[in-house]
Amino acid sequence: MTNNKKHIYLTKMIAIVFAIVMVLGIFGQSAILDADATRFSFVGEDSNETTNIKLNGKDTGAVYTRVHLGSGGSAGWGANRIINIVEANPKQHPNLSFEVINSGTYLKNAAPLTTEVAKYKENGKTILAAVNGDWMSWSNSLGAEVTSNYRVTFSPLVLDGEIWCSQMTSAEQLADYYTLCITKDNKILIDKPTVITKISNLTTGKKTTATGLNRAPVANSLNVYNNRLNDSNYVSTDAYEVVIKADSSSRFVNGQAVTGIVTKIYPANTVSRDGLSNDTILLTARGSYISKLKDKYSVGDKVSITAEIKCGTNAADWKNCEEAVGGQCLVMKDGKINNDLAAAGTEQYPTNIIGYKKDGTVMMTMVTADTHGKYVGLNFRTQIAKFCKEIGYDTCFLFDGGGSTTMVTLDNNGKYVERACYSDGKIRDTWNGLALVYDENPAADATPTQDPATPTPTKTATPTKAPTATPTKTPTPTETPSSVPTETLTPTIAPTDEPSSVPTEESGATNTETEQSPTAEGVTSQAPDNDNDNNSNDNNKKDNNTRTIIIIASVAAVVAVAIIVTVIIIKKKK
Repeated sequence: MTNNKKHIYLTKMIAIVFAIVMVLGIFGQSAILDADATRFSFVGEDSNETTNIKLNGKDTGAVYTRVHLGSGGSAGWGANRIINIVEANPKQHPNLSFEVINSGTYLKNAAPLTTEVAKYKENGKTILAAVNGDWMSWSNSLGAEVTSNYRVTFSPLVLDGEIWCSQMTSAEQLADYYTLCITKDNKILIDKPTVITKISNLTTGKKTTATGLNRAPVANSLNVYNNRLNDSNYVSTDAYEVVIKADSSSRFVNGQAVTGIVTKIYPANTVSRDGLSNDTILLTARGSYISKLKDKYSVGDKVSITAEIKCGTNAADWKNCEEAVGGQCLVMKDGKINNDLAAAGTEQYPTNIIGYKKDGTVMMTMVTADTHGKYVGLNFRTQIAKFCKEIGYDTCFLFDGGGSTTMVTLDNNGKYVERACYSDGKIRDTWNGLALVYDENPAADATPTQDPATPTPTKTATPTKAPTATPTKTPTPTETPSSVPTETLTPTIAPTDEPSSVPTEESGATNTETEQSPTAEGVTSQAPDNDNDNNSNDNNKKDNNTRTIIIIASVAAVVAVAIIVTVIIIKKKK
């Protein structure tokens, strides 16, 4: 082979190898970037940003994704929607846990989610993200005779092992409730538990079972109340009541007996009744259930009451329930779509979805309108199940939605960013919520298994709309809770989605005053982010630039090796 031919042959070989390597490099770079930047892919998306949630510059293991849909049309999920997804897997990151938070001392208390996040105080713990929780029902809308209205949740509410209330009773059942449970060993369960409340007169040996704990006093019911309900007595004068002074605490911890002495009895038609105090427990009967109390209790009797959460599946895990918050509309269970959704309404509602993937990753997903204020969300009948399956849920159900739909996330500057759709022109008061928490010093035994989470509470929550299969309506709350200053180094709240004047959830309804986004000490305002966090963009650009440099260097190294190998082969052929 002549030198000229060798030169041509060498040149061709180098060109071919270089072309192959460059093509592989380009595809490799694209694959690496896409794997990170498009954790979720939607038809018609205008932007799709994924950011690792960091605390003091340290990666927490939690991930936030924000997608704006602007041109989906009939092929996608439609235009003008924002999808916010927070993912965390405590099985892989023991510092992460989930906790139920609520608005204060009583079930009745409500406040904006932003306020409750700012109030959160647990040593060494920081909330990374939170969403509003259970639907609530007005007591008088459930056929309850009360002297003053109050709210009750659909599902059992448990904070730090204390049961605040049981599930809806059959007399007040408006929807097919579901409950998310976080166990002491960080498992997450989604099912339909019941709280069984048993009453024993230790003096006479008489026993009975209550219809509810801190539930609405509907006709023909026997309810047990402590002052988690509130510091007032709401029941009408037709109720028969037994007043018990607790020996120590009147709080009901899962499975533990509360004892006390009967101090007073109010026969039916007693007009004047005392309110609830910290050590007071009331047995309240109406209608046919009066016979379960009348002549069965006397002043001085010793009484024992036990409230326990039970479920037909995973019974042992439910005994260890540490936190629980609920909602309704089961969308998927163990990978199978709930066929009952076929009878749901066709309205499009902003929606909060809670559930987990097969690998134990928990996702809090909020689908709502964009900052322009157009009121859109997901169609329960035809869209929501398909959507949940597409983004990877294995089991999930819905928290409260509509104008109550709210999410708060911590940005990398240590500020909380509010994601919401203001149907009332401002963030709505809520009654409870679910928070993703980072613990700097997790307990040594907090090693999650199958489905994760760990708890410790404060207080916040959310009602106003309750989609049963077809969403129902509940009034917007008016109570304005007091502002509580945040502790030193608590991250600040920075609302992003500009409030706008849009219709309320109930067509034609007038706006009801609710507390605005907090501006108390330690809580600041910030300009709207207009669908994307600038910080997220900057971080993503830096990450992409770093990956690009690495890939180019790798390609160059491969090309150099290819040239050397080719030269060696040619020399051997001489």
